[in-house]
Amino acid sequence: MNNLHKQKLAIIAAGAIGIIAVFLPWISIVGISGNGMDGGDGWITLIGFAAAIGLCFVGNQSEAVEGNFKWGIVGAGAVCAAVGLFNLISVISEPAIFGVSPSPGIGLFLTLIAGVAVAALGFKGNEWLK
Repeated sequence: MNNLHKQKLAIIAAGAIGIIAVFLPWISIVGISGNGMDGGDGWITLIGFAAAIGLCFVGNQSEAVEGNFKWGIVGAGAVCAAVGLFNLISVISEPAIFGVSPSPGIGLFLTLIAGVAVAALGFKGNEWLK
């Protein structure tokens, strides 16, 4: 991995954080938490982040991501960010039951941030990381 382009290294790092975030709490209610794999949406983000990482190893690793691979990474990151945002809005807008309302977990925030980072790095990372 010494000869990987900086853009690809950054995408791999953000994608790895996203994969870890899938297994961290996405929602918490009175000390009981659930991760992304509990609800099913975690599978979407797991596959999206894994795909973005995999696309970094296609082609010449010492060059920036280009062409269809670039748009594949941007798309995977955007889907992961959209899933994170949708779930965050869903958790926040959930009504309280018996005075107890759910709260979003760290995994949900990290999923959203990692998705945005993967998409942004895929799109402009080559210019930012010269």
